[in-house]
Amino acid sequence: MRVNGKQFGRQLMLTAAVLLSMAGCSRLGPENPGAERELLCQSRTGCRYVTNGDQYWEEKNPEWDLYWLTLRDQRGRPEEIRFELTEDVERDVFALNEDGQIVWKRTLDRGNHSIPVTKGMERILFSVRVGEPFRPVGTGMHPRLETPFTGRRLSVLGDSVSAFAGYIPWDEYSYYSSMNFGAASMWWAVLAEHTGMELCKINAVSGSGVVVPEDAASDRLLAGGSDRCKDLLSGDGEAPDEILVMLGGNDFLRQIPSDRIKREYLEMLSKIKEAYPAAGIHVCTYYQCPSLPLTRLEELNGLLRSIAEEAGVGLIDLQDCGILESEPKKYLIDEVLHPNERGQILIGICGAQQLLESEAAP
Repeated sequence: MRVNGKQFGRQLMLTAAVLLSMAGCSRLGPENPGAERELLCQSRTGCRYVTNGDQYWEEKNPEWDLYWLTLRDQRGRPEEIRFELTEDVERDVFALNEDGQIVWKRTLDRGNHSIPVTKGMERILFSVRVGEPFRPVGTGMHPRLETPFTGRRLSVLGDSVSAFAGYIPWDEYSYYSSMNFGAASMWWAVLAEHTGMELCKINAVSGSGVVVPEDAASDRLLAGGSDRCKDLLSGDGEAPDEILVMLGGNDFLRQIPSDRIKREYLEMLSKIKEAYPAAGIHVCTYYQCPSLPLTRLEELNGLLRSIAEEAGVGLIDLQDCGILESEPKKYLIDEVLHPNERGQILIGICGAQQLLESEAAP
C-alpha cells in the first residue's frame, strides 16, 4: 500500500493531534475524568537503585532490574501512579525533580502501592527483582482510542530507527534518547497511541539487521533471526498480539546479496510465527532518505514486499510516508538516515493508518 496525496494531508492533521495529545491532558474535567492506562516505562537489567539520604546511585546486581518513568513522556500527566510489587523484599522508590533531586521517597515491600503525582515531580525510579512483573499505570489519563486494535499488545523488532534508550534490551546500543526528544514521539509509540494498543516489547539494536556481519562481536545479538525474534519479543511474561518488523536496511547497505537477505528474513519470520502463533506479523518497508537513492530504495523495498507476500504476513509500506530526500533538515536528525521527532511522528501516523485501513478492508 502506498500513501497518496490525500492520505498525506490526513497525516498532517493527525500529526497536530499527536502533538496536542503530548502536551498533557490528565485534567479532563468532571464530565470526563480520564482513564487508567499503562505508562511508558524505561528499564535496565542487572542493577538496582540505592539511596542514602538525598543521594542515589545505580549499583550492579544480577538479582535486580531498575525501571524509571519520565512523566513528560506520557500521554498526559497522570494524577496518580499505581503498581504492584510481588516479591517480599524492601526497596526504595523515589521521585526526582527536573534538576535530578529527590523530592519524594518511600521504602516499599510486597503489595499494591500508589504514588500521588505532585508538582515538581519529573521522574519516578523503581528497583524490581528479576522475574517480578512490573507494569505501572496512571490514573486520570487521556482515554485510549477505540479501534479494532484497542488493548492489543505491540512488539517491535528493529534497528537504530526504532532504538530509544531504556525501551530496548541493550540500552548501550540505542540511537535515540531523551537528549533527542521524548519516547512518546518514537514511531512505535505514536502508532500504538493511534491504534489504541499498549507496548509489549521494543527489541531494537543500532547497527542490527537480519544477517550477522562477519566482523560482529560474538556477544552481540545483531541478527534478527537469533533469540531476538523469539523470547525477546515478550514483555513481563506476556506474548505480543501484534509484531512489527523493521529490519533489512543495514543488510542492504552492507551489500549483502538480496537472495541471502530474503532467505534469512523468511527463516526469521518462520521463527516468529512458531514462537507467537497467535500474533499478527507485519513487515515494514523503509522511507525515503539520502542514504538510499530512490532506485536503491525501490530495490530494497521491493525485496521486503516480496518477503512479506511469500511469508504470508502483513505489510506496512512507509516509502511515501512524507520523509522526503529533498527535505532532510526537516525530517532527519543527521540529514542522512535517522528521523528526527517530526519524522518519527510521520512514520508512526502512516503505519497506524495502514494498520487501521487493512483491518477495515473487506
